[in-house]
Amino acid sequence: MNYKRWIVAGFVVALAIFSFYHLSTAGSDYTVLTTSDSGYFYGIAREINHQNGFIQDYELSHPPQGKNVAQHNQFQPLMLVTLYRGLHALDPSLGLMDVCKYFSPLFFALSVIGAFLAAREFGGDLAGCASALFFSTLVGTIYWTKIGAFDREITLVFFGTWLFYLVGRVFQSKEIREIIKYSAVGGIFYGFFIATWPGAPILGAIIVLALILLILERAVSGLGFTVVGIILFVLGNTFPKHFDISEFLGLFLLLAGLAKIAMDWESVKEIESSIVSGFRSNWKTIGGILCFVIVSTLVGVAIGEYEATFWLDMFTERIPSFIGIAGGEGGVSFPTYASEAQPLEPPTLGNYFNFLNIKLYGNVLLTGITIALVGLAIGKIFLSTSAGGLFALSWLIVVAPMPLAQTRFIRLFWPLWPVLAGLGVGFLLKWGRDFTFSSLSTSDFLEKLRHPILLAIVFLILVTPFIQNARVDSHTSETQPVPHGGSLPTNFYHSLLDSFNWIENNTPEDSVITIPWSYGHFATGATGRPSVTDGAETLGWRGEWQDSDGIKPPDYIKYIAPDGSGKIIGVNAPIRENQVNGRRIDVQRMSTTGNENVFAFIVNTYRENYNVKMDYFVFNNSVSGGASMRTSVLINTAQDMETTQKVKSENMDFVFNFEQENIKYNFLGTPTTQENENLAGIVYYNVDSRQIINYQLNPDFEESKILWVFLSRQEGIVQLTQNLYVRAGGLAKIEGIPMITRALDDYQMPDYLKEVYRSPKGQAAVYKIIHENASKYS
Repeated sequence: MNYKRWIVAGFVVALAIFSFYHLSTAGSDYTVLTTSDSGYFYGIAREINHQNGFIQDYELSHPPQGKNVAQHNQFQPLMLVTLYRGLHALDPSLGLMDVCKYFSPLFFALSVIGAFLAAREFGGDLAGCASALFFSTLVGTIYWTKIGAFDREITLVFFGTWLFYLVGRVFQSKEIREIIKYSAVGGIFYGFFIATWPGAPILGAIIVLALILLILERAVSGLGFTVVGIILFVLGNTFPKHFDISEFLGLFLLLAGLAKIAMDWESVKEIESSIVSGFRSNWKTIGGILCFVIVSTLVGVAIGEYEATFWLDMFTERIPSFIGIAGGEGGVSFPTYASEAQPLEPPTLGNYFNFLNIKLYGNVLLTGITIALVGLAIGKIFLSTSAGGLFALSWLIVVAPMPLAQTRFIRLFWPLWPVLAGLGVGFLLKWGRDFTFSSLSTSDFLEKLRHPILLAIVFLILVTPFIQNARVDSHTSETQPVPHGGSLPTNFYHSLLDSFNWIENNTPEDSVITIPWSYGHFATGATGRPSVTDGAETLGWRGEWQDSDGIKPPDYIKYIAPDGSGKIIGVNAPIRENQVNGRRIDVQRMSTTGNENVFAFIVNTYRENYNVKMDYFVFNNSVSGGASMRTSVLINTAQDMETTQKVKSENMDFVFNFEQENIKYNFLGTPTTQENENLAGIVYYNVDSRQIINYQLNPDFEESKILWVFLSRQEGIVQLTQNLYVRAGGLAKIEGIPMITRALDDYQMPDYLKEVYRSPKGQAAVYKIIHENASKYS
């Protein structure tokens, strides 16, 4: 019996089981649609299950017309429905949501096997085991693949990992039968991948680059590295942002390539014939890749509704546009507003590797270990120039610069990094076995122990700390990791979910929900009700969208300023009063405005002009950037304020001397001006922690101003408490008490809003919109 094979298989299966377990218990207090886009894909799956096929429009997004859904957004939901129907046949009590909760942990566990096979193909069983370990203990993936998550990232991880193995086999195989088999299977997987994620075709550049490196390196040793290094170095200086990692890789490849050429200078003299010979000697691999392209194209066209020319479009439009050579809005750059679509700033090597650490293992020491191992693997690839190794190197070359354009592309490292680190382990163990133990072995007994000792050392150094690190990050408590981006534990998430459960059980199915866009998908997925806006973005041109056939109003309204710059209203251009500013901007204003006429104007305009009848508004005290919604709307008043350090204490009163007037207040009343007019309230701001620590608002204010008291532990002008001193005061204009604050702090609401549900945890409330009353407001 081959015990080694069973031990290896048992180790990999154990890691797969571990992955499923620790992702199923990661933040186990949150199990329903725990990432921002999960509700969108779950809602599509629900419609596919109901209609027994792909859908044209997702009616819950952007009522009344609904949002068109491309087929390449429907394959992942189809995977869920297929899995659900199979399990439902075995256990009829299972619902679609029950299966959705465990979809990501299950497919991540299956990806562990793919990571093992990929590294084993290039470096043997030990490299495969190490790759499976590094993959199963990734920390950056936990948020996206934990229980309840149903975002694109799980299919990126699953298909990316298995494609690494399948395409690697195409490059590694020598027999034509093996090449055809893995080309066909890999083509099917890649077809599924591009039918799941629109960005997947860009990864075709990896295969093309691998072929170029293979042919040139077989022609003249070092030629491929030199050519690619020059290209990377030049492009690194022409990107809109300074791509330091591109220049670094380009310089490294260039110098390494030149060194190899110098060692075999005679081969350069016959470079033309050598390149032709390189094509001939690799005709099987080239043929296999052509087979791969044909199969993936057929699958992509059939399932993803791609045009048959999408490969050509990728190399002539998408890639040149990405690196800044062509494409875009006629050369106009528009701002990005989603944090994950922002470029990495600053784009220095130090910040790059710090960001890489956060998205891989979140531990400088453990990430540093893998960086060293990846470095060993790259060194081995340079020395051997094996076909599979060049494919792995090509993945690194293509993916490494991409996060500098949009930080979310760092996720493309997830299928790659563990495999390269595993290859580094395989190389290190082979070196240790061949050299270290041969010099230490003085007896047959010690010789027999060298493998177990080596494995025990590796286990202690690698397995225990990596698994412990993953568990600490995923299961510090039931509230880790946090769900849904902007909702922090625990009251915020559960208050939203409680509100959505109430809506699902107590409102007509055609009721339209209004909630800020980042929670729109969560709302539609959990309630089965349409949301005015969500994460499925739409844009329209100012002055043109009203006459277009698209969604009205769009989420954002854009235009080109006189100076030629791209502007988006409410993002990098001012909001217009008494006009539509886009769904996302208008709904956000409804929550934050202090003017009840603005809220009513939006409700009436959307109903009368665009047939968008808002039935319920969900006020949600979410947390973003350390501030709750109730306090963040107050922070906005601090953008333009008058400040003073002229503060004194008079008996029980504090007096702030501003240029135009004096403000007096005490703990028992509200701030007043020197004419004794009441202000709108007072905000206590701790400058040390940069947070609002308390506030008091006055619904019956006479003066539309709010007093800010800046506090610090450092001794200041006036001592307020035993530990806090008043450092300064500020006087800011305020339109009125924000609607979100009025709703959740029980201030009087206008008569067109009626509270119908308040979460027991107090962080969300549902208000029914009374349109008859709203119509009376101007």
